[in-house]
Amino acid sequence: MKRKLIYLFIFAIVLFVIWIICSQYNRRQFTPSQINGIQSSNSYVTNKNIVSTGSATPITNYSPGYTSKEFYAEAAEREEQRKKATEEELNEWKTPIEFYGLVEDESNSAISDATVEFSCNDTSANGTSYYHAQSDDNGTFSIKGITGKLLQVTVSKDGYYAYDPNGKFFYYAGQNQNFVPDAGNPVIFHLKKKGEGTDLIKVDFPPFAHIAQLKSSGAPFELDLYQGKEVSDGSGQLKLEFWRDPFDKKAKIYNWSLRLTILGGGFAATDEEFPFTAPDNGYQSQIIFDMPTNNPNWQGGVNTNYYFQLPGGKYGRMNFQFLPWNGVFTIHGFINPLGSRYLEPR
Repeated sequence: MKRKLIYLFIFAIVLFVIWIICSQYNRRQFTPSQINGIQSSNSYVTNKNIVSTGSATPITNYSPGYTSKEFYAEAAEREEQRKKATEEELNEWKTPIEFYGLVEDESNSAISDATVEFSCNDTSANGTSYYHAQSDDNGTFSIKGITGKLLQVTVSKDGYYAYDPNGKFFYYAGQNQNFVPDAGNPVIFHLKKKGEGTDLIKVDFPPFAHIAQLKSSGAPFELDLYQGKEVSDGSGQLKLEFWRDPFDKKAKIYNWSLRLTILGGGFAATDEEFPFTAPDNGYQSQIIFDMPTNNPNWQGGVNTNYYFQLPGGKYGRMNFQFLPWNGVFTIHGFINPLGSRYLEPR
């Protein structure tokens, strides 16, 4: 019992000594003059900046920190800048809008009674307002007295194809160069009169929700265009062969090549908006894309349109898209089964 009391007494003395040491440490404070005399290789953080002393270099630019007046002044200035930026951005969506347009056919003749749809990004509850108009006897139309930032204009008419089916877009604010309307120089929208059309065989490969992929080893892939399916060697009309460097996910530019062959026929490239009449000559049996890394015109994809002539004199057209990164491709097109060069669908 006596020994236990002795232990408790010693333990109490130790706790008391520790308490005194901690109290003295917490009371210790450095004055600016004391800090200036301290030499250390560490960095001292003041209220305003971080002062690096280097090796055995005294701190000489001690700062007492922000005063409350300075702090609140800077906070008020930041808030004022934020409000100004918000107001400027909001004003962009309230820019006055005028627009003048003209609707013409492929022969540049005016088209009346065309439907014009306006979609304007603005400050309305939905963020977008919609307006409608009709072209007059001279093919002209306009809109004014509205506000917004971005205007989309879409023109259509029954019995016509639109050259811009998704419309045209015009920024009135927020860009380095915004659209400036001019009543004397209206924006022209072209429509093409639909022809009678004919029954065509539709070519879609691969089928919906499927993926077609070429092997990068050059292994041939042969396609029956009439049936829209892969066939054995020598049984189809279109052969595709693809080569590229061993696959490297980190490579942004790589060597690749692709060869398209119409067996017994040929291709004719076209950039026509409406490729409805195939040429009667000028076809070549192969299309080759050769893309070494030193090719100044190197490209990482293909999206081209072709007319094609098949054995037996039948004609068609296709859009061909290809990604050399993984060999995936798609083909969409039409074939006239009667042998005519006319390729407008009914």
